[in-house]
Amino acid sequence: PPAIIHNSVDSAMVGFDINIHCEAFDTTNYLTSVQLNFRKTGTLLYNAVDMTHTNQIAYAAKIPVPFVTFDGVDYFLSATDDMGITSTHGTKDEPHQIYVYQNPDPPVRIVIEAEEMQNRFHGTPCDSGWILTHQDYPIYEVTHFGIHTFWRFTIIARADIGNNIAPWLKVKLDTVFVGTCEIASTQWKPYTFVAQVPTGDHRLDLQYLNDWWNVDDDRNLLLDKIIIEPIQSSGSRMQYVFEAENMVSYAPGRQVDDCWKFDSGGLMVHQLFLERQSYPVSIIARGDSSEGSWPRITVYVDGRPIAMAAIDSPVLKEYQFQLTVIVPGDHYLSIYYSNHVWRQALYIDKVIFYVNDGGLLKPEPDIKHENDATNLLPQTMTLAQNYPNPFNSGTVIKYQIPRRTVVMLKIYNYIGQELITLADGERAPGYYSIFWNGTNENQMKLPSGIYFYKLVTEETCITRKMLLLQ
Repeated sequence: PPAIIHNSVDSAMVGFDINIHCEAFDTTNYLTSVQLNFRKTGTLLYNAVDMTHTNQIAYAAKIPVPFVTFDGVDYFLSATDDMGITSTHGTKDEPHQIYVYQNPDPPVRIVIEAEEMQNRFHGTPCDSGWILTHQDYPIYEVTHFGIHTFWRFTIIARADIGNNIAPWLKVKLDTVFVGTCEIASTQWKPYTFVAQVPTGDHRLDLQYLNDWWNVDDDRNLLLDKIIIEPIQSSGSRMQYVFEAENMVSYAPGRQVDDCWKFDSGGLMVHQLFLERQSYPVSIIARGDSSEGSWPRITVYVDGRPIAMAAIDSPVLKEYQFQLTVIVPGDHYLSIYYSNHVWRQALYIDKVIFYVNDGGLLKPEPDIKHENDATNLLPQTMTLAQNYPNPFNSGTVIKYQIPRRTVVMLKIYNYIGQELITLADGERAPGYYSIFWNGTNENQMKLPSGIYFYKLVTEETCITRKMLLLQ
């Protein structure tokens, strides 16, 4: 018999059409009709309209404004195949009921369970959610948003780690890519973004990212639910804050009073997803003056300089600049400090992105207790798969070591020639990330192809491969 997948609409605003979406299919026969049946609550007869076949097994129809009154709306869906067999979602006697409210609508907290989302053909249920196993088949849900402008999306997810490598989650709202994020915890954790969403129906896509050329990938991405809540904006700009101590540093430095201190030249890099062409950005920093001169920084995006500033304050100060001409996608923000006078120290506190009309997907910060510090150290030595992979402008390589040891990380081509050394020296136990821009020791761009990166310590050696596409 025909099958219908549908998340019922619970509420709607008076004066607006109600959009109804579903998926309908029959594994053995052809569907001859998919219909939406609706009426005003309290009336006897239903109105039947054929739903429009929008894509593969997806169908859509509208309940028009004259039927959307404060009495409420009843509806059910029906699908019939060429054998005359009919299935329904809801029934004539027990229909879905829609509560109709007046403008302005009250704040609505929307909770979407992953196991009830649409397009669940490649995946399996888990203890309290859904396991995504194929990156070509995202699960999605079409949701109605009221008159609130800004919405916070919280995605509860966890990962099955395969070969010490975590899966990645990609999120899209309609046709806008919101962001990507590594799901590196085996425990359920919240990952959030904020987006400006016009009133109406919008589609939220959740997609599992893996390495398309790695056929033996055994990572899994597990989704529990998505919580969508309106934000009462007071007109102030919303922001994402990236603490400097969580960025990747390529020079000796240390944490001082919630800042990352460079005593000599250094480079800090942070990978993030940008989905607009322009962003206002602030760096909170201070400097030490020497002989009347202050430290200077240059800000780069993917190796392109976009701003320079003299850090001319002995106390923390906000330095503002504008990121422009950004192609939507993954990018690397770099802050380069080069001092020319001895004792010119630089202190960077945080980097702030103002994104009140778009999202940057990021994990919610963990709450760490002092007595948990020893548990935060890695228990084994691992070398993670680089991300992104394949890559073009650059990629990040992560590794972890459980005890103090001498570490050497090098890049080789497919015939075994050494190209560049990314790490060479003693390291304390912990987690490390290194950004590689696809160049050799002479800073010359390398051609497209397969490359290998090898991590060598006093105890072991691990090699992985990656794909560079120029």
